Amino acid sequence: MNNCHPTFYAKLLLFGEYSILLGSSALSIPLKHFKASFNYIDNQTSNSKTAVFSNQQLKKYHNFLKESGNYDGILDLTSFGNDLEKGLYFQSSIPQSYGLGSSGAVVAAVYSAYSIDKTTEKEKLCSIFSDMEAWFHGKSSGIDPLTIFVNQPLIFDKNKKPGAVEIPVNENQDNVAIFLIDTDIQGKTNVMVRNFMEKFAPEGNISAKAIEFVKLTDMCIDFYIKGNSSQFMQTLKSLSEFQFENMQQLIPENIKETWLLGLDNNKLIMKICGSGGGGYLLGFANNKNQAIEFLKNMHTGFIEVRFAKANSTKKQDITS
Repeated sequence: MNNCHPTFYAKLLLFGEYSILLGSSALSIPLKHFKASFNYIDNQTSNSKTAVFSNQQLKKYHNFLKESGNYDGILDLTSFGNDLEKGLYFQSSIPQSYGLGSSGAVVAAVYSAYSIDKTTEKEKLCSIFSDMEAWFHGKSSGIDPLTIFVNQPLIFDKNKKPGAVEIPVNENQDNVAIFLIDTDIQGKTNVMVRNFMEKFAPEGNISAKAIEFVKLTDMCIDFYIKGNSSQFMQTLKSLSEFQFENMQQLIPENIKETWLLGLDNNKLIMKICGSGGGGYLLGFANNKNQAIEFLKNMHTGFIEVRFAKANSTKKQDITS
């Protein structure tokens, strides 16, 4: 493996959690707050339980990829295995089970380092990544590793076909500020997804509530990427109310008061992030300072999400 150890960032699914399973669009962005890269165990890290555990988990993942028999001509698994014997591990600050793509970063890093088939087609990459990430969750859309790999905002249509998109960056930082709201609880993706589908699409039949959920999500994405902040916040509030009313099991009890009070005083509009049930939730505000004061008063942990301006960081040269 090349010794330069490229960095991979976390990802944030702004819109499309769950609703993409019902046919909505989705909007995913790289998140620079957390990062990861391959490294080797050396004299300083030889006693690190984290590094040793990561190496052991990567060996299990390598075995999964090898035993599947699906990666001949796609991945150089021999080199991957040899590097693991030399002490390769994944050094990551991306929190696990928080909806920020911790497993997607592993997939993106493995493909970047050991891919033989250097495809640049996003749709093909998404399919490859979907299979590669199955070891972590049982089933994957491929959205997380693709966003992390190409390192640029992506929009996915109702058929999950990915395409590049520009995210509007406002010079006025008080305009539509975004926050990660920490629930202090880890999420459990598999159980949440199964329960959601049983409620919104019993026996594969899309319900009226599911159609409403899809419509609100698509409208939020459309208004957001067009920079229409007024209609975006209005629609987002409807989406937030819908999720609180219909997806209670995905909102931890310790955050429900903050969610409702933010809706009531319009200082913070919250929505589910990732699989919900824990990890981070998302909060949007028209006035950043008011939202920060509100969150501090509610004793709720948060991180402000900041976007880099378009073309300010190097992107992978990936076609649609």
